[in-house]
Amino acid sequence: MHRKDAIAWGVSVCSVSLRSSQAKTLAILVAAAMRVQRISLANIGRAMDGAAKHQIKRCWRFCANQRVETADAMRGIVAKLLKRRKKKLLIAVDWVEIKGFQTLVASAVLKGRSTPMAWASTTNHVYDGHRSRNAFEESLLGVLGA
Repeated sequence: MHRKDAIAWGVSVCSVSLRSSQAKTLAILVAAAMRVQRISLANIGRAMDGAAKHQIKRCWRFCANQRVETADAMRGIVAKLLKRRKKKLLIAVDWVEIKGFQTLVASAVLKGRSTPMAWASTTNHVYDGHRSRNAFEESLLGVLGA
């Protein structure tokens, strides 16, 4: 997929739930991330068009933006997946440990592969705003509309 095609697809999918400027920035970041060998903010920024210093800062600003929620960005992708399917979409939910964080990942199972759709992380088995681990898991499923 060419860079411009990836950006156009990303904008069309994410503009449903994000501001157009946020959707455009996210699409540009994804297109740049597809070209790097090792994911980091600096590498993604360097892979973007323009002066590396400014693009790295743009990448950092977007990732630090409190108004951009992962669930909002994924809403358009989930809708696109569900629109094409005739069968029900199978969602696998699993706990994984990533650098000391317990992360609950909900992934769509497509052609024998799992594609992460939503995730939530916690530390020390403390489920912020939830009474129990089960309540934490149900809140993640609520994000997906399941």
